[in-house]
Amino acid sequence: MADLTAMARIVWIASIPWLGNTCLRFLLLLTQGIVLCACGGMHKLIVNDLPLPAAVITPLPIKMGLYYPPVLRTANNTTTLGEDQYEFSFGPGTVAGFDAAAAAMFEEAVPVQQLPTPGAHTGALAGTLEVSAARGDAFATGIQVTYDLVLHDAYGAQRAAWSVKGYGHLVRDLTVTTRAAMRDAIASWMIGFSEQPDVRAWLETIGAASPAAAPTPEEGS
Repeated sequence: MADLTAMARIVWIASIPWLGNTCLRFLLLLTQGIVLCACGGMHKLIVNDLPLPAAVITPLPIKMGLYYPPVLRTANNTTTLGEDQYEFSFGPGTVAGFDAAAAAMFEEAVPVQQLPTPGAHTGALAGTLEVSAARGDAFATGIQVTYDLVLHDAYGAQRAAWSVKGYGHLVRDLTVTTRAAMRDAIASWMIGFSEQPDVRAWLETIGAASPAAAPTPEEGS
């Protein structure tokens, strides 16, 4: 009888429009045994590479520098969900992913070892994109990845700073889920780069046209 009562409550919740989809998705994941729950333990999520599907996009006609702070490559962060801890370490994967995406986003993308000195012209570079931080968060039905980005112009002045987020829906392999979240965040950057007000203003000052929107990469391993 208790089981029937519990099932009746679930059916009632699922019948509420704004709760129904969330409830049914949670139940589906639960029956598949892939909901993050308070089972206790440490989960290490390490991503050292990040293949991206080919993006059909018109690149911006500029040469862009890419700067990754040394701490980004080795950084990790830990988040807690219930009794579980999730340690994220995906700096190398972040570098690989942004390198690949920038190659499609810009006419030329060049890794640089340091940020431009304010007031000193960077030569052929129109600007430098800094991926200043990366972090992961665990939720009951998936993983969220956040990247902090800073755009510097050719003279080293900061022109824009913003964050992009990506979400990976839970599958049994949490590393696959983390990769999906990373791809989603990078796709968000690609699609929204030219739409950031400060970025758009900078593009106008250097006479660069906005590219077509990039497709969202599909989730995968």
